[in-house]
Amino acid sequence: MKRINIACIIEDEPMHLFITKKIIYMTGMVERFLIFSNGKEAYDKLKAIILASEKLLEIILLDLNMPIWDGWQFLE
Repeated sequence: MKRINIACIIEDEPMHLFITKKIIYMTGMVERFLIFSNGKEAYDKLKAIILASEKLLEIILLDLNMPIWDGWQFLE
């Protein structure tokens, strides 16, 4: 199976983030992570990546219940 170059995790709970990263790391399928604690922070960074024509993420794991911007606002 092809390895994922960049995975994005948008999660505000430290324990959920730790567990998610640990499980994904154990699979050996992801090269590196971008971590964000709310949807607005992720949106701003991902928008900058797109505008700069940088390499896009291959997967986004998104928490739906977060402060500032929740997962639904991010998806909109």
